[in-house]
Amino acid sequence: MRKRIILFLIRWYETFDKPLPNWLERACDKDIALGLELDEERELTSELSQKPDWSPVKPNPFQAERIIACLEEEERPVMARTTPWREISIGVAACIAIAIAYQWIGSQPNPADSEMIVETQPDGDALNAEQSQVIIANLNRVAKESDWKNPLDQEIEYVLGDAKEAIDFLADSFVPSSFRSSEREG
Repeated sequence: MRKRIILFLIRWYETFDKPLPNWLERACDKDIALGLELDEERELTSELSQKPDWSPVKPNPFQAERIIACLEEEERPVMARTTPWREISIGVAACIAIAIAYQWIGSQPNPADSEMIVETQPDGDALNAEQSQVIIANLNRVAKESDWKNPLDQEIEYVLGDAKEAIDFLADSFVPSSFRSSEREG
């Protein structure tokens, strides 16, 4: 412990360029390791106190050319960039395809409208009441069997179902079992 304190004091005095006290000089003279440490600190202090030799640095002969080239690049007017015709044509084609799809979907007959379709014979003869009732019944049966649902309604049902499953999972995972059983009963 004493030796560590003496090493600290040697470094401190040498760092601040102060002369060592006599008792510290005597301790360094008696102990070889402390004397070596004092010599190393003095050598380091002397090296750091010397001014560095700043010999003139030779500049890179190509440095001026590189700087001028960079300046010329900045001064050049920015050329008009070419129009990305490929991306524009793909976007237009996608818009046209979507418009055609909407037109095609809109022209599809709605199954609910099939009840109103009444066929007449081209020669003007009216069907008897019994045959027309059979046709209407068949059309109603086909419309009910198709079970067409609005896709947005189905999506809302899916979202609500997923939300319910997520809430059930969180309740099962994080709510104490004693509380869960009373909640589900009520």
